[in-house]
Amino acid sequence: MKKSVILLFSALLVLGLASGCSTQMTRYTQTVDISSTDFSKLDGMKKGEACISRAFIMVSYDNTIETAAKKAGITKVMHVEKKYGNPFSPFFQNCTIVYGK
Repeated sequence: MKKSVILLFSALLVLGLASGCSTQMTRYTQTVDISSTDFSKLDGMKKGEACISRAFIMVSYDNTIETAAKKAGITKVMHVEKKYGNPFSPFFQNCTIVYGK
């Protein structure tokens, strides 16, 4: 009985860890015109943040611009930033940060 529980746990652990390696990371380029953004005014704007977090296998999925804006009560988004963690680390966060009115 004890051996079967250990074997089952080991199999689930291996499957869980291996499933994280099956995703593909694609590179993309996004060009945005920021010439009209006055970065000196960011401190005076509302700031909202929404993140994806992972601790080993547990994940929370919601780092959309809409969620970040709603959290801060922003109705007009003026600037968006992305903050990326190391996807190969067992603990990481990817965040969307929005500034606006």
